Amino acid sequence: VDPTLFTFVSASLPNQQRLIRAATRAAASEPAAAAEGTPTPFLFTGARSLAALIKADVAPGMIASTQGPNLMVALGLPPSVAKAAALSATIENSGQCTALRVLLAPQAEATDAAVGAMLAVDAAATGADAASYLSAGQFAGLLAPAPVAEDGRPPRTPSGYTAHAASEGVSYRVSVGLPDDGLSRLEPLAEHWRQVVLDVATPPAGVDIASDESADAVGAWLVRHQPITCSVNGAVGRDAAPAVAAGAPPDHF
Repeated sequence: VDPTLFTFVSASLPNQQRLIRAATRAAASEPAAAAEGTPTPFLFTGARSLAALIKADVAPGMIASTQGPNLMVALGLPPSVAKAAALSATIENSGQCTALRVLLAPQAEATDAAVGAMLAVDAAATGADAASYLSAGQFAGLLAPAPVAEDGRPPRTPSGYTAHAASEGVSYRVSVGLPDDGLSRLEPLAEHWRQVVLDVATPPAGVDIASDESADAVGAWLVRHQPITCSVNGAVGRDAAPAVAAGAPPDHF
């Protein structure tokens, strides 16, 4: 079969590996590929640990689009922003390319109590399957049964994180400074594939979250971790003028 005709395949893992190796060998034998002397690219989306195994054993030229620790910068946490963060952190049991992994918020608002309240998953959004959530109009929820971790074991609270008191399977950590920023002593930021794990970071004491210093720190962190998405909820300067003129900040920036 001409490999260029392939658009989709459903196969066991061994057969997937055979197909990838065959396609890699076929493409590498092309004159252009031989002249360039570079491995044939193979695109993959998934967990970083799996991407590393595929690159080492199956496709040396693989280009991986891993989840990335998606970041939200919230200049404030009004109810609608807190709800958006909670929904993003629990969508598809988290750990996905679309889910929130790190939230940066002002220290005065990102307290343990506030984060705990933010992540209090509604009883209607736990212990069901995807079809039940869709029929109930739920955007996010904790699926049952809970998915296993990458090592095959049931979900558990990672070391250094707090298990949510009311929402089983939800863990969070509140700390000063972005996690794994190359400067702090925190452990490297793990993905926690398909687990609900949220890091809530606050700027160091004396640093305004809307300042250039904070923006520089966020920029360096983005370069280091290469997340798929970074969202900013907030308004400063001229963008904030309409809200100031109205006498109160907007409910959702």
